[in-house]
Amino acid sequence: MKLRPLPLLSIILLFIPFVSVAAISGRVVDENGSPVSFAQLVAFDNDSTTIENTNSTTDGNFRFSKHGIRFINASAFGFEQKTVSVTEYRDPANIIISLSPSVNKLNEVTVTGNKKPLTRLDGDALAVNVAGTYLAKSGTANMMLAKIPTVSGRDGVFEVFGRGRAVIYINGRRMMNASDLDRIQASEIKDVKVISNPGPKYSSSTRAVIEIRTTKPQGEGLGVNASVGAKMAYYFSPSAQLNLTYRSGGLDIGLTGMTWKDRLRLSSDNVQELHTPKEVTLDLDQSVKNVQTNNLTTLRLNYQISPRHSLGGYYNLSWKKEAIDFNNMTKIFQESVITDIVRNHGRETNSTRPAHSANAYYNGQIGNVAIDYNIDYLNSSRNSRARHEETAEQSADRIVESLYETSSSMWAQKLVATFRAGKSRTEAGAEYTDSRIHMKYDNYYDPGLSDNNKIKENNIAAFGKYTVAIANRFEISAGLRYEHVNYRYFLNGVRVDDRNRTYDDLFPSASLSGKFGKLGTSLSFSSSMSRPSYGSLDGNIRYVNRFLYMKGNPELKPSRTNTLQFMANFSPAFLRASFSVNHDPIIDETSIIDPDNDICLLSYVNSRDIKMFDVTAGASFGGSGWNLSASAGLEKQWFKILRNDVPTSLGKPRISFKCSGSVKIPADIWIMGDFSVSSAGHSGNVYIRPRPVLNLTLYRTFFKRQLTVWVTGSDLFNASSRAIFYSNHVTTNTINKFNKRGCTITLRYNLNVPKSRYKGKGAGNREKSRL
Repeated sequence: MKLRPLPLLSIILLFIPFVSVAAISGRVVDENGSPVSFAQLVAFDNDSTTIENTNSTTDGNFRFSKHGIRFINASAFGFEQKTVSVTEYRDPANIIISLSPSVNKLNEVTVTGNKKPLTRLDGDALAVNVAGTYLAKSGTANMMLAKIPTVSGRDGVFEVFGRGRAVIYINGRRMMNASDLDRIQASEIKDVKVISNPGPKYSSSTRAVIEIRTTKPQGEGLGVNASVGAKMAYYFSPSAQLNLTYRSGGLDIGLTGMTWKDRLRLSSDNVQELHTPKEVTLDLDQSVKNVQTNNLTTLRLNYQISPRHSLGGYYNLSWKKEAIDFNNMTKIFQESVITDIVRNHGRETNSTRPAHSANAYYNGQIGNVAIDYNIDYLNSSRNSRARHEETAEQSADRIVESLYETSSSMWAQKLVATFRAGKSRTEAGAEYTDSRIHMKYDNYYDPGLSDNNKIKENNIAAFGKYTVAIANRFEISAGLRYEHVNYRYFLNGVRVDDRNRTYDDLFPSASLSGKFGKLGTSLSFSSSMSRPSYGSLDGNIRYVNRFLYMKGNPELKPSRTNTLQFMANFSPAFLRASFSVNHDPIIDETSIIDPDNDICLLSYVNSRDIKMFDVTAGASFGGSGWNLSASAGLEKQWFKILRNDVPTSLGKPRISFKCSGSVKIPADIWIMGDFSVSSAGHSGNVYIRPRPVLNLTLYRTFFKRQLTVWVTGSDLFNASSRAIFYSNHVTTNTINKFNKRGCTITLRYNLNVPKSRYKGKGAGNREKSRL
């Protein structure tokens, strides 16, 4: 596909309004170009006489109305003061004041009790301070995110309570590899923003966003960062990482190499009830050993031409191998009488050929217009071989071998322009993606199940958002996103017209935020759409075992969600409440396709609408040598499904509790812990039972902070994951024991490690996730 950047630029120009500039106005930003909220600004004349005082808004904007101003002094907590001369700027209506982090407060990671609040409201986002708090000692960004209020998860997969899985951005760039969170240290992070009602800048499928901003370390030259880890959780799993960075003037070159091996043991007990006249029950006991070997190499190149212009990019090369050994036994009961026992053992091997991903970007400021352009490429392929050896006491034995191959590619580009005038900001953008995926399945036992299909999809999007600050107290914004999607489906090389789709959708959003002393509030509305993943659209029928097949559904429709949200923050407490309606939600569905042989099919369907209400409240406290953060939430859905052809309500609410904290003990050792649990309740068509999680960490630095040691005990309760999946004629009760309780020792050595200046934000981010 040939990329065409100029048409995107033409689209962007349609959004540009006529703007007028004030006499003296501008914006306060940090070293990453992100706004600094509530900075204090003092304007002086040539004799250093104070003329006017003001504060920056939540977007960092400021404005002076009086004449005779020659100098402006800006200061904010956690930053060094800075004085600028108005005459240095060509346009006095667009003065950009960039503040540098305070060396004492940020680089030393000094925890100072309640002097710096943990949470604050930043527009319609919940911002969590990391630098200067106990979170900075958490280890990696992966470990730190698990301690953020309203956030739960691990290993690069995190959810925001009431909103589902979050998309993670690091310094404005979409994170596409979970290993990025292991590369970044919590001590390098300035703050984290949790956006639970994203605006039009993000893809329509984005339900929640976690934005990570890092601090800017001192020094240039060669930086070395190396770490080794060893985890014992039933099996031994090692890891190693090496980061090399060279920084001189505006040039920044980085090379990262990572390798790790994960060994996991899983045991499960699944009881499947088939609601037929035969009253059949399948009781499956299974044990699985999973071994993964992962390798990743990343090359980054960035060049800052001037304070207003920078360009660069990265190239990722990764490959992965996986082996899954399984043994299971299925007992078949009919009217509570056992009729057969089937044993199955075998192996599945998955290998990913070297996967390539690359990005190139440009960031620039031309007058009062900020431009951000990204172009991305992604290519990967994978094959999965499986062998099942089945023996039965009453029925025939069989050996089933299969091969499943997938290959995917994507090109994308995105252009965003931001225009500032006084206390207003207009943001406009356009995005184009072209993605293709080929899925081929060969079943050597039953060739009739073999299939070969391909999906091609083009997506063109344009969006705009207007924000204005009123009286340095209120901020109003309104936005709109338009998406055009052209979806084409091919079966065995032939285009299937009745499965092709074209979508044209609009997604409005609006928000109102205000600050009244220490109280910050926000009310927002957004409309989003979740498009089916390519795996859920795959029409191939895959063999799982003698009694279960798995298949996607090419007939799936996108599901739309409208959300109204309220947020408030009164340090040290916060509150978030939202109500949403999900139209045509996509859920798992198990159906009986062969009643005579008790064979079921696991697939996906669009179900009835789901209405959801959730509320979360929390607070953070601290003193000299200790910190504590706690939150509690409630999630309630209104949802009905058919069970045995009878409408049944699934609406039991879930109550969650989460707390994290730290305490300093003698010998400069910090003990950190986090605990979370949710009560039993419904989520979609699943009844989820409680599963408590407790993690504890010991932290200490040596040799003037060059060597850091963490000793972590993870998932100490080792509780099973228990759930019941409801379908019309099938009920599945699952108990999974992942055996993730373990101890990890990590040693990390740092030597003059400068942070990457990469400023790319990526294009086609939703497609990367779907592929």
